[in-house]
Amino acid sequence: MKMLWRTVSFMILGLFAIPLTSCSDSGDSTPDFAVYLVDIYDEAYGDLSDEDNPHTSRVFANMDQEYVIAHARIRKPALLTSRDIATYCWDTHRIELTPRGVARWESAGKYEVPLQGIPVVVVVDGVTCYAAMIWNLLSSSWSRLPQFWSSALEGVLVTGCCMYPVGEDPPPDVRENDLVRGIMEQDGKLDEECGER
Repeated sequence: MKMLWRTVSFMILGLFAIPLTSCSDSGDSTPDFAVYLVDIYDEAYGDLSDEDNPHTSRVFANMDQEYVIAHARIRKPALLTSRDIATYCWDTHRIELTPRGVARWESAGKYEVPLQGIPVVVVVDGVTCYAAMIWNLLSSSWSRLPQFWSSALEGVLVTGCCMYPVGEDPPPDVRENDLVRGIMEQDGKLDEECGER
């Protein structure tokens, strides 16, 4: 009788576990492509993700790829994954999002993104490819990092390259990343003819 009771108990537990598993976003636990929000912590300046930190605006305006990658603490789950992308236009780096992708992207703040932006990292198969900023369209600040617009206009996420001071050579466009291109091609999301539309 004890054995029968244990078997029935495990079967009942199994029935409850199935819906819980299918309701979770477990497909995003280790995505092949992901954009993650990050917190930036620097020993000298403290938590730069804190809006009240007096150093945040100055540091965010001057931080480069190496700085962000060295000081970033990834926040999970991913903000976007390959499942949220309908097509990736390689010529312009515009990303057409699925309806789910638009909702997830705009959950990051839309027009309430701080004027200095919100840092993110783009990761492919666990490798950080580059850092970028979610950018408030009303901001007059600048960043050395590429910017993703804070709002997906008509389902399209616009990205821009970094800004740099007059007199400096433009830095390489880190969005031209072979890993990102490869995963978009592998997932059937890459669109190379889109720049002319």
